[in-house]
Amino acid sequence: MLFVPVAPPRPSPRAEELAKRLGEAIDAYSVLHPDLSPLEIQQAAQLAATKRGQPNPVIAAAVVAAILAVGVLFAVASKNQAGLDEQFVIPGIIVIVGVVLVGLMFYLKSR
Repeated sequence: MLFVPVAPPRPSPRAEELAKRLGEAIDAYSVLHPDLSPLEIQQAAQLAATKRGQPNPVIAAAVVAAILAVGVLFAVASKNQAGLDEQFVIPGIIVIVGVVLVGLMFYLKSR
């Protein structure tokens, strides 16, 4: 069996710069909190990395609510074979716009 040593890939210049800045931030934080443990540093780095990749739950909820509102509007439309009565068009549009605006409000509030 042939063994081929594989070296880990070299970090990019941006990764090296980020590591330098993180190190500086950790050093500054350690001055304020001298009892900071390496485990806490590792946990903080993992939390920061995972939070960047996750979508905002408020945005996801607003999108789901808007899709639900559109679905309800289409369900009402499909119930009537000839088309959608005028009495349902305006309230349906108001509901969809309202749901989107409420979702936008929650998103802006969460920022």
